[in-house]
Amino acid sequence: MRRLARLALLVAGALPGLSAACTLAANGVAFGPIDPLTDQASTSVGSVQVDCPADTPYVIRLSTGAAGSWNRAMASGGDSLAYNLFRDPTHVEVWGDGSGGSLTVSGLGSGSTQVHSVYGRVPAQPQARVGSYGDVIVVTLEF
Repeated sequence: MRRLARLALLVAGALPGLSAACTLAANGVAFGPIDPLTDQASTSVGSVQVDCPADTPYVIRLSTGAAGSWNRAMASGGDSLAYNLFRDPTHVEVWGDGSGGSLTVSGLGSGSTQVHSVYGRVPAQPQARVGSYGDVIVVTLEF
């Protein structure tokens, strides 16, 4: 039987009512202040923590967020700021749900918490407007 757990990446915590077989938690990706006058990208790291019994296979999927595509964007009012989330620190493998060229993260439960890093990158955007930007990503754990 396939089971799913879902959690917003920007909000950490366990979901009540889920099977005790696996638990899921997340620490958000917070970029902090971004200087649009530089030609440099901003990066940050968050994490997804999974605790499953030993030898329990699982898959972690991330949603597209409000943008609805793998070209993710944070919003501030009517303005947007491009960003993406990756499985790797070189920012090549887009972490998603396995569709549209995105990749998932798979693991095998060990009986203790396993931490999977979420690498975020905001490319240089000299025309970005001042504001507080955000997005919500749904994390799905299939086990």
